[in-house]
Amino acid sequence: MLNRCLSSTCIRAFALAVAVSSLSCTDGTGPKGPDNSIASIDVAAPIASLLVSETFQASAVVRNSGGGSAVAGAITWRSSNTSVASVSANGTVTAVGVGTTQISAESGGSKGEMTVRVVATEIIQSVDQYSGGTLAFTGTRGGALDVFVVGPAGVQRVTTNPDHEQFDGWSPDGNRLAFIRFPPETGDFTSHIVNTDGSNDVVVERGLVQWSPNWTKRNSYREGRLVVTNPDGSNAVIVTPPAGDTVYGGWWAPDGSKLAFVYAPTRAVLSDIYVVNADGSGLRNLTNSPNVAEEYANWSPDGTRLAMSGHNYFNGIGSSLYVANVNGSEISRITSNTTDQDDFEPEWSPNGNLITFTAVRLGTFGMYVISASGGTPVRLSPANMVAGFGKWSADGTRLAFTAIIQGTSRQNIFVMTLDRTKIFQISARSLDNLRPVWKP
Repeated sequence: MLNRCLSSTCIRAFALAVAVSSLSCTDGTGPKGPDNSIASIDVAAPIASLLVSETFQASAVVRNSGGGSAVAGAITWRSSNTSVASVSANGTVTAVGVGTTQISAESGGSKGEMTVRVVATEIIQSVDQYSGGTLAFTGTRGGALDVFVVGPAGVQRVTTNPDHEQFDGWSPDGNRLAFIRFPPETGDFTSHIVNTDGSNDVVVERGLVQWSPNWTKRNSYREGRLVVTNPDGSNAVIVTPPAGDTVYGGWWAPDGSKLAFVYAPTRAVLSDIYVVNADGSGLRNLTNSPNVAEEYANWSPDGTRLAMSGHNYFNGIGSSLYVANVNGSEISRITSNTTDQDDFEPEWSPNGNLITFTAVRLGTFGMYVISASGGTPVRLSPANMVAGFGKWSADGTRLAFTAIIQGTSRQNIFVMTLDRTKIFQISARSLDNLRPVWKP
């Protein structure tokens, strides 16, 4: 028997038995299993106030003493004031009345809380005047599209040409406006700059021109290629690959050092977001996603990330939003559609914490906001508005946007406070008013 146990097989079995025995020591020196003791519960509050009858899907993250995730048992949800908001067994919060309540999640003797505020929105008529800042927009007050400016001093028409003009951006000092001009019923257009009082209308180039944030460079399209030039059009540098079936964009980084654009070499290949230095160096396919066509990009305030909309045309589902590190290290999906609805045109808040976007829900456009790290989006625009294309104020407390109020047919300019308590209607009694942008 002893001789048989001295075989190599028995020696390995004996060693394994000793090792297993050592793992079961009770002196505290052996390895430990996962720590599922519950030390705290994190509950994320809505990133905007709720309106009465709106819902919000709350979530709870259970953590152990080391801050890691723990396995929770049943979670019990409660509201401290059910006349303000109720909460279901699965964490669905429903706004009931104006006020503030605490929503709590309890498990294993620990509790996490979040504050939910329910508000009523006051719509304030401030037609053709706004005391809280200055906005430029495109409007149709004389039949054709024209560029307008509105602020504390009232509304001012900037362009008066019988052709159509569409506002396209402010100069950094706020003294000039960029716009495009196109005759009715034609596809031909030219890019211009003009003083805010309408003087010194200068043709910049045929086609679309997009200025860098400090207006020391500009980009445009020439023979299917994206080209960066000096302000006067000199020193042209081609920054895109050879002309493809899809090339558009030219969105500048905040410091003007890089551009993002959409490119696909052929119709057989879905479009990707590319990033390139303004001098044409460092060209890189940032997304390189064979199943998703990226269609829009917006830079974070610090220039390190891009928010994008992307569409998977193979699954019949609408576009979702993504965030990518510009260095290529990570791409994350922050909204996830399961129907043919769309999320598009994401815009970063000035502090980089939030992203507003336009979404189609049940066939209606709405303006939503979501944390830049993902989570549950909150609708900002009221349900009786078809709204979207929000632009942040510099202090991050307000959004200017275009909307149609239920029962009307014209698009108008509105400004909403982020807490959703006030909406200022800036335009009315005219035809359509579109795409407001704040003066720097």
